[in-house]
Amino acid sequence: MGKAQYLAIAGALVLFAVLYWGFGTTPPPSRHSGAMTAKAETKDVFERLLQEAKASLSEEQSAAIVADEAALTQAGADKTRISVMKSLSSHWFEYGHLPVAAA
Repeated sequence: MGKAQYLAIAGALVLFAVLYWGFGTTPPPSRHSGAMTAKAETKDVFERLLQEAKASLSEEQSAAIVADEAALTQAGADKTRISVMKSLSSHWFEYGHLPVAAA
């Protein structure tokens, strides 16, 4: 082997050593843990809005919402579920609870 080959091998070893021991080998903490917390908080906010909206309904309005929710749990086909969801959303919109209607 010639001098150039020894220099190339030595350079590769030095470069490997610098990269391996000179820099951190552990990844930074994940940023997704905050996203999961935000998702859980969003669900909690919606549940709170839903409870407040249901508490403010009259008996007639509450009966219509309960009937739509029952129909939603019994709906099997996607087309049926979509039509029931539209009906449920339109009831919430009609009763003035826009955030619940939009979700």
